Amino acid sequence: MPQTADYWLASQRLSCRDNCRGMKLQACVINQYQSVHLKRQLHAVMRAARCGDPHAQLTLGHYYLDGNAGLPIDPRAACLWLSRAAAQGSDDAAWLIATRVPAAGVIDPGSALPYFEAAASRGNAHAKKVLADWCLSGAAGLADPSRALALLLELADAGDTGAQLRLGLVLLANASDDITPTDAIRWLERAAHAGSVAAQRFLGRYLFERGEDQERAAHWLLLLANAGDAEMGTLLGIVLLRQERRREAAHWLARSAQRGDSLAQLWLGRAFLASQGRRASGLPRSYKQAARWLARAAAQGNGDACLELSRLYLRRSFSGRDPSMARRYLERAAMLDSIDAQYELGRACLRRGAASDGDVRGTSWLVRATAAGSLAAARLLEESGLTTPPAIEETRAQRRALTRALAVTDLPLSCRLEIAYEFALTLPEALLLDPVAADRGECLLITRHPGVRVVSRRVRAVHTREQREALDRSKRLIRPDPLSAACPHRALAQRVDMLLQYCRQLSLDIALLPLGSSPTDQRTAPHNRTARRQGSPQTPESSRSGRTGPARTQL
Repeated sequence: MPQTADYWLASQRLSCRDNCRGMKLQACVINQYQSVHLKRQLHAVMRAARCGDPHAQLTLGHYYLDGNAGLPIDPRAACLWLSRAAAQGSDDAAWLIATRVPAAGVIDPGSALPYFEAAASRGNAHAKKVLADWCLSGAAGLADPSRALALLLELADAGDTGAQLRLGLVLLANASDDITPTDAIRWLERAAHAGSVAAQRFLGRYLFERGEDQERAAHWLLLLANAGDAEMGTLLGIVLLRQERRREAAHWLARSAQRGDSLAQLWLGRAFLASQGRRASGLPRSYKQAARWLARAAAQGNGDACLELSRLYLRRSFSGRDPSMARRYLERAAMLDSIDAQYELGRACLRRGAASDGDVRGTSWLVRATAAGSLAAARLLEESGLTTPPAIEETRAQRRALTRALAVTDLPLSCRLEIAYEFALTLPEALLLDPVAADRGECLLITRHPGVRVVSRRVRAVHTREQREALDRSKRLIRPDPLSAACPHRALAQRVDMLLQYCRQLSLDIALLPLGSSPTDQRTAPHNRTARRQGSPQTPESSRSGRTGPARTQL
């Protein structure tokens, strides 16, 4: 190794003056020398910064901000060293923190607030934006929306597109009598006209979803679609379909569909289905093309496409009509959380009744659709008698007090009564219920027990949180009883006798207990001999008819 770099360079020039290889070697040596020099300089700066030198800390912060001296760009490390320098009184470090370091996830608002206040007073736009964000979010104790709006308005008036976009979004989120959506749209359009792609995307989507001004929505969507945005091209195609401009709509939908956009594939399939087939419409009616694009969308997990395919495979005019495929796609659409598919599948399952658990599956799908907001599903559940009518608040409080008092003596029996109240079950159904077998997720299945006159099969929807909690609690506390399976009428008689005994001991009102048979279906009552075995008095009318009497007598 030569003693100095100058000696080395001079010797290389003499030996390789006209040689290209020598020139490359010369450049390599210079770079190596500079690299060694920078490393030594960086090590010296880092040692001084660790020792507390504010100038070295400021220099090191510069290095991390700009990526100099072989260091990567690291705003977090830059903020660390600049904060140490600013804590020792370095105004340059404080200015760099307030003007160049990104605030999100890097800066502690509590310690850096004075730096940003000073920079904002000097007119720095970055500091004003950060202060506005902190005022909106309440960081560093600055919960002041009016000041945030004032800062954003000042920047927006100065032509800052980012501030115009943020101001429009804030005004739109806080619309009131004084602040209308029109004011927010005005600022968003200024940012969009200035070239803000984010503002253009938001405006196009917002106007599309509102559906009030489709022409303005088409303007911004067309601008982005021409730039190659497949999602905006899809929305543009939907807008054009709404305006009955099918030829142009098919063009944009086809472009997005060929790029794999499932929404575009869905709407293109719908366009082929809904077309009138006239040349003037610009799009022929083609079931095969519709099935092709809908199948592509369904393969990507689009539930609405699966539902459209299910309906298509049931059309008599479709040459590929296949009810089994329609059923398969309908079930898949329901599994993909399509509310309409869940409603249609639930209704179809209910029509089959108890065959293949159709009533259970139908109730489950209707409950899911109702939870997702389907009013038709809720109406069908109510009309089919699958829901539990709400109890009067006073009666509910009395029943709750009865089950709590009974829980001190016999917790499983209390759980059975709670199940009866929550799902409007008769007393025999509740006392013979096996909660583990009856729980079918979204519904409760009550089946017939041999030797006991209960409804042969009944389903109740699990709607409320209280119903689910009561059912889960009963599954934990009620153990399987072999007597219930072997001799259900004997198990029923024993439990009724036990319930009566507890009610007498605790002075509970027997009239609050569930009825042994409903007024509309006398088949749910136990046999007369069961009532006689319990020692319950009977009226002559009940003896002649072979059925139990009113509420107290039915026990």
